[in-house]
Amino acid sequence: MMLIKRVSVTLIILFVFTIATKAQNKVPFSKNVYLLEDTLKVLGKRLVNGEDEVERKNANYAFIKKLVALLKTLFQTEPHSIQK
Repeated sequence: MMLIKRVSVTLIILFVFTIATKAQNKVPFSKNVYLLEDTLKVLGKRLVNGEDEVERKNANYAFIKKLVALLKTLFQTEPHSIQK
């Protein structure tokens, strides 16, 4: 009985590690995704810390455009990731 529990626990642990490893290597991102992420970081800082209202509004509009571009890129890479 104890042997069955040990084998079961070992198999479950191996299964979880196998799934976790595959999930990490599932989507190889392009350089474009990383560039868009960096751009969003910069625009987010401008959006919050902008000198005046015009700069913050411009950063807001640019942030939205870049976010949409990033999401489109991600969903083209992984088309079945959206659950309908």
